[in-house]
Amino acid sequence: MYGRMGKIIHVEFLLVTFSLLGLQEGCCQHAALDPFTPHIIGLDKDSAAQTLVVKWNLTSAILEDEFNITFEIQVGRTENRAVIQTSNVSVIHKTNETVFMWKWWSELPLECTDHSMRIRSFLNNTWSSWSPWKTVLGNKAKEKPQLYPIVKAFKIGSTAYICCIPSQGATVTEIKYRKTALPLININNKTKAIKMDNLKSSHCKGDFQDCKDSAGHRRLNSVYVFDPPEEPQNVNCETRDLWTVNCNLGMLLDKCENSFIQGYFPKKKCVSSFCGFDVIPGQLVYNITVTIALENKQADATGSLTMDITKKVFPVSPTILSKTSTPRSVNISWTLKGNFSSIRLICQIITNNLRSPMNYTFEGKSTGVYHGLIDGLHPYTLYNASVRCAAAQHFWKWSEWSSPIHFTTKPDCQFENIQIHCFDQKQYGTYPFVPEVMCSFAILSMNHFTPICTLKPINASHLAFKPLCST
Repeated sequence: MYGRMGKIIHVEFLLVTFSLLGLQEGCCQHAALDPFTPHIIGLDKDSAAQTLVVKWNLTSAILEDEFNITFEIQVGRTENRAVIQTSNVSVIHKTNETVFMWKWWSELPLECTDHSMRIRSFLNNTWSSWSPWKTVLGNKAKEKPQLYPIVKAFKIGSTAYICCIPSQGATVTEIKYRKTALPLININNKTKAIKMDNLKSSHCKGDFQDCKDSAGHRRLNSVYVFDPPEEPQNVNCETRDLWTVNCNLGMLLDKCENSFIQGYFPKKKCVSSFCGFDVIPGQLVYNITVTIALENKQADATGSLTMDITKKVFPVSPTILSKTSTPRSVNISWTLKGNFSSIRLICQIITNNLRSPMNYTFEGKSTGVYHGLIDGLHPYTLYNASVRCAAAQHFWKWSEWSSPIHFTTKPDCQFENIQIHCFDQKQYGTYPFVPEVMCSFAILSMNHFTPICTLKPINASHLAFKPLCST
């Protein structure tokens, strides 16, 4: 009896305590009595993707460190909040995760009417009270009819809904798809919709919808129906400097020209057939997600690519800085823009006297200077040279050749410039007389010289030269 009386007193004490808290807190009385009622802190809509994102937390400030909890979420449509879906979401609550989130996709465009959500929790075999409804409003009637979605893409064989909001004071009388009127579905007292099953491939300019209302107004719109590959094809990424990665995301295999590719990269999203992202210091392997879509529309095909950037290096063209020549060799210096410190490089130098390039390997640098020596050249001869580079261990592509540098090797031994007098019967044999040619010779060595000749009739027929040094 004592135990029972003690239990009753304890319960009565709790009830009194809650009542006192309710009187003191005023508006918070309900939260104190029902500490696990969810509190919706946000309901956002993405009209293009036809999704709602709801965020909520719990009203109780005294929670265990970690526990399992289930939330029941109801979605209501129209101003009457007719429940169209109920979903259960089970999560593990942690003290550092106080905000919960859930995403819902609507088969009906969100502009067509109001959409609402409410949530309650289930804990210790007990349901909490429902949170108040949270609503995002649909579009209201205007001077002209409204047709939704606006220019959207659908996959072949899918099902889609089109809705029409009539002009102010009017009602929807007809909605056509591909010139065929389809049965009207009542969404609310004004908005009507049609359901399109098993969609067929559309024309490149899209398939038209037509809405008419009782005021005689019309609204035309179009949708695209296409069949993308199961995943993106021909996706190719490479880096030219190991600072940034550039990707050619391929093109949609579709006859229309309004297609494009979306790429989801580390810390970046971009919409283009060519896109890229910055390399994260110390990270060499990246996961890239690619989706196929139509311009400004919902995506329909997704694929992924794992990339080791050291295996896809396509360096920029080297820049030659200087050259130092001797009579029979030249030392060329160049720089390569990029951070190649994590790889080895192979570079080639080609000159106009070589049948094949000379190969050189280096430890990569961060925008460093590289050097290469070429020998076997002729003295006092004009040459040009170019350089290109690539990754040595995982070869992918050669860079473009650098702009050529022109240089003249030094003479073996200096001689005086001399004048010689000679006959050139081969060139001038057709003349009535054979003139003599005065030639200036730059003597390069005892057995190698290059004449620079000018035509001039003269009488002398001998040559002589005086060396300034001996070979």
